[in-house]
Amino acid sequence: MRNYIKAELYRNLHRLYFWNFTLITSAFVLFFIILGKMVGSGNLPMLLELGIEMLGVPIFLVFMPIDMVSGEEIKNLTLKNSVSFGIPRSKIVLSKIIVTVILSFIAAIIILAVFLGSGTILFGTEGVTTFLVKEFTLRLLGAIPLWIGAISIGTFLSFIISNYTLCSFAYAGSFVVVRPIIRLLGTLVSDKFMYINNILITTRLDSLSKLYEQKFQPVVADTMIYAAIVGAAYTIAFTILSILYFNKKEVK
Repeated sequence: MRNYIKAELYRNLHRLYFWNFTLITSAFVLFFIILGKMVGSGNLPMLLELGIEMLGVPIFLVFMPIDMVSGEEIKNLTLKNSVSFGIPRSKIVLSKIIVTVILSFIAAIIILAVFLGSGTILFGTEGVTTFLVKEFTLRLLGAIPLWIGAISIGTFLSFIISNYTLCSFAYAGSFVVVRPIIRLLGTLVSDKFMYINNILITTRLDSLSKLYEQKFQPVVADTMIYAAIVGAAYTIAFTILSILYFNKKEVK
């Protein structure tokens, strides 16, 4: 399994797909920071607050690493090579998720470095407090298990939907459409649906990024622990589902 993970990392790190995704995303971040500097409507504290408010965005960005690690092989029918080499299917699934997480972390570190580095250079550190830095860091760490849970969902969908367009719509819809439907059912049918709403990845990310009276309140331990539990639950559940499905799937 270790050798397969190394091979997958080597394959993806030596492709333009990964670096194009990372560099283009970083370029967009840099562009908007420069634009904010040009119009004179920003500072580093505002950027940190914006980063906290946008904790939900990475669940959509991670679909690209999911596609490059799992989706493309399934779509191009090259996954059969790994199966024919005798690698257990469960290890293939686990390796795909692990590699996607590692690539997402590498991309995130680069994008975050551009975000914080350019913000510091252009705006300086005036107004930045220890409290804000701590909150930014803690909320970012709290979101990581939820992002990993999203990767597990996306990997499962890539195994069952080989068409890129359909898979991307299904993935985005699972985060954009499901929550409003659950809330509507909670209002019209039964308030018990709100229990489901409370364990959605998007709901937990909102709890980490929520603002109160336009000032950040300290994130509490319970919120962090709840996010970790929810993220771990999604990761375990959809990893198992992926393994069960892939074990029965005919790989051509």
